[in-house]
Amino acid sequence: MQIRKIVGVSVVFLGASVLFSETARAGDCSELPDDIKIECTDSTDLSDSQAAFCGIWGESKWNNVLPHCLAVEKIKPNGAARIVYAWGKAPQWGINRSGNTRAKAVIKKDTLNSRLPNGVIVQYRLSGDKLRGKFSRGGNQGSIVLERFKN
Repeated sequence: MQIRKIVGVSVVFLGASVLFSETARAGDCSELPDDIKIECTDSTDLSDSQAAFCGIWGESKWNNVLPHCLAVEKIKPNGAARIVYAWGKAPQWGINRSGNTRAKAVIKKDTLNSRLPNGVIVQYRLSGDKLRGKFSRGGNQGSIVLERFKN
């Protein structure tokens, strides 16, 4: 009887930690707008490398400081794409408000490039099941590795 209680309590704690983990994971991209619309998942006109970009990427921070998520909403066969770039707060960098912006991008082979409305240049390269990103603006540079969110 005592063993059943211990197992039952362990299962409750394990379930709570999994729930907390999933809640925390989902919160990592809370800066994305509610109207995200992934429209490229069923397109047979895209190359394999283009289609691999489609979806929501996140769970990381630029230079381990600035939370970031990327949604690749639409990709055309010519490589033109629409993305949503989202960021969290990073007081260390003077970023005290989170937000997001839509931008145009271009995909060539295994690389997505975009110039955001604020002048930041971002580049993401497919590396297996991850995106390795770089940004530059003026003399500032950063890097990140993003994972695809499960649908």
